[in-house]
Amino acid sequence: MSGFRSLGDEEEVEFECKASDKGVEATAVSGPEGEDCKGSHRRPMSKKRFRKIRCYNCGEFANHIAAKCTMGPQPKRCHQCKSADHLIADCPLREDKRAKGAATPSHACRTNGDSSLPDSRPPLDNETDAALDNNNSAKHVQP
Repeated sequence: MSGFRSLGDEEEVEFECKASDKGVEATAVSGPEGEDCKGSHRRPMSKKRFRKIRCYNCGEFANHIAAKCTMGPQPKRCHQCKSADHLIADCPLREDKRAKGAATPSHACRTNGDSSLPDSRPPLDNETDAALDNNNSAKHVQP
């Protein structure tokens, strides 16, 4: 293998040496009987990981952010369907992921002062009802 950077483990080589400014250097490195060296199969680990992130400017998943986007400033638009009428949160083509995981209530709850919702609680007697109306605090009433 010509132009190798490192030798393989236990690889046998033949070489010539010469003196240089850096000291003694190996020159004309080859395998036994002049064959090419196999070299190492180990590769250095990359220091910079390639991460695909969404650019807020162009909407593409790429290795850049809006500040480094080559497209220049773009109008705000939906990243799903590319329409300028709405953003991705309101896109009609997008699957609503919140609806899949959200629980729907099994009964209607009545909030204070909202009589438009049906009341699923049993009716209260007059004393308990009066106690609840008094500052919305329940008092213990003996039956």
